[in-house]
Amino acid sequence: MTSAAWNIRALASPPVAAVDERIVLIGAGALARDVVEVAGVDAFCGVYVDPRFESPGLPGLPVLRDWAAVRAVATHYALGFLDTAQRPAAHAAAAAAGLLPASPIVSARAVVSPLASLAPGCLVGHHAVIGACARLQRDTLVMHNAVIGHDCEIGENTVVLPGAWIGGYVRIGCGGFIGANSVISPRLRLGRNVMLAPGAACLRDVPDDMLVIGNPGRFTTRPTA
Repeated sequence: MTSAAWNIRALASPPVAAVDERIVLIGAGALARDVVEVAGVDAFCGVYVDPRFESPGLPGLPVLRDWAAVRAVATHYALGFLDTAQRPAAHAAAAAAGLLPASPIVSARAVVSPLASLAPGCLVGHHAVIGACARLQRDTLVMHNAVIGHDCEIGENTVVLPGAWIGGYVRIGCGGFIGANSVISPRLRLGRNVMLAPGAACLRDVPDDMLVIGNPGRFTTRPTA
């Protein structure tokens, strides 16, 4: 199911059909509200809220607080929160409940090259740009106005915040967190779990588990909490 504002695009290889997918949105915070506001409630069959947290849910969607209830109504999931430490756990829980990642949800106002490949679970916001031959792995989130250059490879569960600019041929490992308005120069290699602070300028390769701060970027160990 889609709305006029969003297209569910099956750009993975091989293509994934966006037919008869009953999608539960995992999370009920600010990002989830944004996704529902743009996609419309008809894109989802419910919202899963972790029972450890108090939440009123989202308007127009039934709140599901255990995975048995989710399994009864949903076949696929989309991640509606930013925390890269918790996104793999949510994927694992959904997979254990028999759910698959939904076909990519891409704003109709985004510019996505027909040569790009988006794996299941990807979300792409308004006015984002995905260049030719870019490859986004499972559950990648690209927020509004972010740019991913041609021939990039973005690891699963990576979050790219609004206004970030990623040059061509960049490789980012799993669990990356690319801060708002940050810049990554072309052809760089960023390891797993790398975080760029807002406005950071990354001008050289980055090892695993590092935080990049400032312009030019300097490295420190990424916080674990």
